[in-house]
Amino acid sequence: MTIIEATKQAQEKKCGITRPYKGQVFACIYPTDRSFQFTLLEPFKDDGSEDWHPTPEDVLANDWELYEKKP
Repeated sequence: MTIIEATKQAQEKKCGITRPYKGQVFACIYPTDRSFQFTLLEPFKDDGSEDWHPTPEDVLANDWELYEKKP
């Protein structure tokens, strides 16, 4: 699904979204109520960063999925 569809569903279900790469989840982001910010969920914060900065490929992708597992 698109990032817009995934974000809407994630807000309703209060969960995160992800773009799996080769069947693996490397990062999960959680939509916040703050403008222009998503928060990376533990245990995915490996570089000390809490913010996500999307690439054009991320924004245009249609392979977004909900991530409902607890970190």
